[in-house]
Amino acid sequence: MAYSSASLALAQSRKGAVGYSVWVYDSTDPAATVAGAGYISDAFDKGMSLGDRVVIREWGTSVPTTNTETRGDGDGTAASGTVDAVSDYVVTAISTAGAATLSAMA
Repeated sequence: MAYSSASLALAQSRKGAVGYSVWVYDSTDPAATVAGAGYISDAFDKGMSLGDRVVIREWGTSVPTTNTETRGDGDGTAASGTVDAVSDYVVTAISTAGAATLSAMA
């Protein structure tokens, strides 16, 4: 699966002299692929900065598109999404073209 801008969401932002943000990215790509150089091609346009944290949720077969897929409906329908892995990364570079490179958090 290629990068999907719609699957990158800002979860938390702290403003200040040296603020930071926490992002969540949902994909069926393995985290190692997402962490490839320049994978997040619109990082600058989205407002990403060096040091921002990115939580990557790796979904089994498809990224859910509704709450019912992640929570069920509370009336007998179970959640149908499958999370294979959750990984923490940090933005370590933003290219002149505005693409971000991520590195695994220690």
